[in-house]
Amino acid sequence: MSELPTTPIHWRDRPVLPTKLAAEVSGVSIASLYRQAKLGHLQFKSVAGRTMIDTASLINLLDNAVDWTPQSRTKAATAIRVAKRAAERSARGE
Repeated sequence: MSELPTTPIHWRDRPVLPTKLAAEVSGVSIASLYRQAKLGHLQFKSVAGRTMIDTASLINLLDNAVDWTPQSRTKAATAIRVAKRAAERSARGE
């Protein structure tokens, strides 16, 4: 009888991934993966009654992710925090 290989298979080499592993690899929640599927950006598969993620669609999603840039609301929130800290220091007489 032959033994199964003990070398782990890299996630990119698997045809499908469990949702938990796909969430871990992509750095987003399982709920976010379902949202991406609902938007048509990710493909789910049913394998032996288990919900799995099509690896090629996950790679495509990650490869096509847009570069992050700060948005104006981030700058506004930062300005508010800086102003609050300055006011707190002023109230303490610093």
